[in-house]
Amino acid sequence: MPEKDKIVSGKKISYQGLFNMEELFHTIEKKLSNIGYLKVESANIEQVLESGTEFDIVLTPIKSLNRYARLEFQIDITGNKIKKVEVEIDDEIHEMNKGTVTFVIDGFLITDYSEHWTNSPIYFLLKILFDRFIYPGQFSKYEQEIKDDSASLIREIKSFLNLGKYIN
Repeated sequence: MPEKDKIVSGKKISYQGLFNMEELFHTIEKKLSNIGYLKVESANIEQVLESGTEFDIVLTPIKSLNRYARLEFQIDITGNKIKKVEVEIDDEIHEMNKGTVTFVIDGFLITDYSEHWTNSPIYFLLKILFDRFIYPGQFSKYEQEIKDDSASLIREIKSFLNLGKYIN
């Protein structure tokens, strides 16, 4: 069984206002790709109501570091009362979205995801010894990497959403 350590816990971004949903998701995908993650969509639930569209999307992008360790995010994206609106920008009409969107980001360090070191009790003991006493610096480097990646992703999302403040 692979070990899954939560390094980044519940970083939350909430936004209410105008935004372009298609561009928002494109920005997230581009950022994840730039920092080396493979995007995996775990869930996508959408419900159209009179008050607007509601959705819940779970992304679990992964970044393999080597055959033993990988980094993984769980990004829960929730939208409430999302409606399409037309906005005039520089004398041109653009279709945008208006509503509330919330992101909750968790980051994990997963070790022995191929389950090579849990096949026998002696391998498991060796794994623990190596992880705790021989390579502890390596894991702190991995932990710092996912912290930096999550901070970078959060900055990118916030800067994209802040652009909505400047739309008339």
